Amino acid sequence: MSDTKSAVDAHNEARRSAPGVKRPDLTWDDGLANDAKTYAQYLADNKKFEHSGVQGQGENLFMSSGNATLADASRAWLGEKPNYHGEKIPDGDFGKYGHYTQCIWPTTTKVALAAAKASNGATYIVGRYTPPGNWMGQNAYGTNSKTAVKAESIEEPPAESSGYPVVDGDSIGNISQKLDVSLDDLKARNPQIGGPDFVVHQGDVLTIPFKGSQKQFGVKVL
Repeated sequence: MSDTKSAVDAHNEARRSAPGVKRPDLTWDDGLANDAKTYAQYLADNKKFEHSGVQGQGENLFMSSGNATLADASRAWLGEKPNYHGEKIPDGDFGKYGHYTQCIWPTTTKVALAAAKASNGATYIVGRYTPPGNWMGQNAYGTNSKTAVKAESIEEPPAESSGYPVVDGDSIGNISQKLDVSLDDLKARNPQIGGPDFVVHQGDVLTIPFKGSQKQFGVKVL
């Protein structure tokens, strides 16, 4: 069995056994594979281990000081399952389960992984997913929403909360203050927005950096 097939099979076995809604099997996507290879090579060439901030794709990263396969990376990500108990993203210890939840996200349908070797012998592996998962305020078991992309209103803002209070008619300046996220960070991840007076509307999707983490999340305006 090829390494690629082993990696995809590991994902799909985990998706079939995960609680909650029925999930489609993931299929390999060559376009995602090219993107993953490009970024894996960048990480290896620069000996960095950081998320790309890519738009429209989910991303998992893995690094080994020696040799590693795509299946090894997949098993490592899926091995986070015991750390996830159905919390809404990013409640609990997101850093210990976020790879797993992307792997099993109910609305994700395509996947690709790629590896690159650094000059010091380290292996960098990148997984890419579409549609992306880990939407803020939703859980990976799909038991709280049929669409799995809506932000929730909350009484107390942000960083450790279960959702973000982003509503129709909010200005980007106001959202920046609510979420304690700099306007520059918001603009860097959302090229469609203008200055602080730019207004969002129901159905718009924003990419929000999670404070203190390399991760970012999609929020759909209520």
